[in-house]
Amino acid sequence: MRPTHNVTRGKAVDRETLGTGGKILTDIAENKSPELSPKDIVSTHVTESVQNIIRNLRGGGRKRARGDSS
Repeated sequence: MRPTHNVTRGKAVDRETLGTGGKILTDIAENKSPELSPKDIVSTHVTESVQNIIRNLRGGGRKRARGDSS
């Protein structure tokens, strides 16, 4: 059975969410700067993640060449 667009979109969101969660945890663990709070780290990564999800869901991927119909 062929996956629908909704399933594909769900996978893109899942991948982005897992990646973002990992980056957030890594950055919080490695943070040595007292002026950079965990709230700032989370905010930055969530903003990036939302932009990436929007870009992925809009499509615009590889364009396939049209067959020669002449």
